[in-house]
Amino acid sequence: ALRIEGPQLNPKTVTIRKNVRESLGMRIGGGIGSNEGDTPIYIANIHPHGCIGKSKQLKKGDLLLRVNESSLDGLTHAQAVATLKATINVSSVVLVAMDGPETSYGASNFIPSWMYWQKLPRSLQYPKTVILHRRDGTSWGFSIVGGADPTTERTEPVHVLFVVPESPAAKDGKLKCGDRLLAVDGQSLETVAHSTAVSMLKRTSTRVVMEVVSWLGTEI
Repeated sequence: ALRIEGPQLNPKTVTIRKNVRESLGMRIGGGIGSNEGDTPIYIANIHPHGCIGKSKQLKKGDLLLRVNESSLDGLTHAQAVATLKATINVSSVVLVAMDGPETSYGASNFIPSWMYWQKLPRSLQYPKTVILHRRDGTSWGFSIVGGADPTTERTEPVHVLFVVPESPAAKDGKLKCGDRLLAVDGQSLETVAHSTAVSMLKRTSTRVVMEVVSWLGTEI
């Protein structure tokens, strides 16, 4: 069974001293509509001799939440890059970051795994709406895993386990193996048992509206 522990990720405030016209010496990844999907901004690489690298207060894989007074929440990659570049003419930059659940070492860029995204707090997950249609008496064409387990008092997120080829879900193309299901027709799945989640999906009519979180790498 998929076991995802509750994240213990705490925000931290880091003040970076630098020269005017000096860059921060950092490469970022992520953002809304990025190659990874709709994700928060994370640190992909740090130049070891740049001002962030020399401060040794941040690492690859950390999440960037704020730059001075500007929130990065919900920004595209390009908007976040522009926000960081706007600090070029100041001598002090205050960054609010969160320890990433993974990091990497060496010179190559950090690339988040599927589990990296799973461990993020709910506030840093950006859901999308998936609407499917089917004929009466037919299946949606996907199976799920996860849900609350009353015998152990543990709750695992509900995920898409498999998408049946040529099914309504497959033909729509937005739902992928590994995606997290948050709600079905406005009803939350976040605390329901697996059997209840299955019943909620089966009880839907010929149209269903789902709230889904999807990341790069959820095709497992």
